[in-house]
Amino acid sequence: MRRFILICIISILFSTLFSDDNIDSLQKKFISAKGIDRAYILRKIGTIHHYNANLNEALVYYQRSLEIYKELDNKEGIAQSLINIGVICENWEDYAEALVYYQRSLEINKELDNKNGIAKSLNSIGNIYYCWGDYAEALEYDQRSLEINKELDNKFDIALSLNNIGYIYNKTNDQMLAKNYLERSIKIAEELESTPLLCYNYEELSETYYGLDMYKKALEYYKLYSAIKDSIFREEQRTAFTNFKVRAAVEIKEKENEILIKNNTIQELQIKKRNMFILIFIISIILITILAFVTYI
Repeated sequence: MRRFILICIISILFSTLFSDDNIDSLQKKFISAKGIDRAYILRKIGTIHHYNANLNEALVYYQRSLEIYKELDNKEGIAQSLINIGVICENWEDYAEALVYYQRSLEINKELDNKNGIAKSLNSIGNIYYCWGDYAEALEYDQRSLEINKELDNKFDIALSLNNIGYIYNKTNDQMLAKNYLERSIKIAEELESTPLLCYNYEELSETYYGLDMYKKALEYYKLYSAIKDSIFREEQRTAFTNFKVRAAVEIKEKENEILIKNNTIQELQIKKRNMFILIFIISIILITILAFVTYI
């Protein structure tokens, strides 16, 4: 379930970072880009592929980005790329490999004293232990991530950590503690108007009330979850249809341009052919005239 939230975060980042960019435009920018901009563009392209579940393509771009960051000795970029690659490994359920990348990212962020990066690395490591079913270890990392996010006043990340901790307490059958953390996460999600976080908080809180044998409340929150989930799905459908229309319009325009170019080429050939015919005709007339003149003499 926590991985679904990760997908939501990627979706949010996608809508924020790539609203005016697509892979084609980014690749064109990459040609003239230099230094750190090249690494950044590659990582953006990787994230677009990741969002579209093209994991192999995403990994290629993340690795290319990582190599450039290493060449430039840009440690912050290295740490971010390591997280990106770790998420790919996690998506493939290669949790041991993902943990290696997350731990390397954590070490670099500690070296830089990058608290925001440290919090994200801790959260990612906690996610691995959660997937392994080691809830005590997952809880420790999530709690550490939560404390740093509180210190930084990162509202969204605070809500995410609270949500993660709520999941853990549900798994360990401590529903009252789960309820406390999930309700706190919901409060922040409402302030932020974060529909994805509300969706998964409602779903998990429904599970919490079910575990407490409070079936009416469980049904109430399940209905809230279901309504938001359906609205998100409809929005995704609208977005997908809009993107389809845009792609179709671009393809039609490209086809029109291709036809126009072909027509222009045909016209140019026809003109050249006509001009050549005229030239040959004139030369023939001149030759006939010269021949007639010579014969006459």
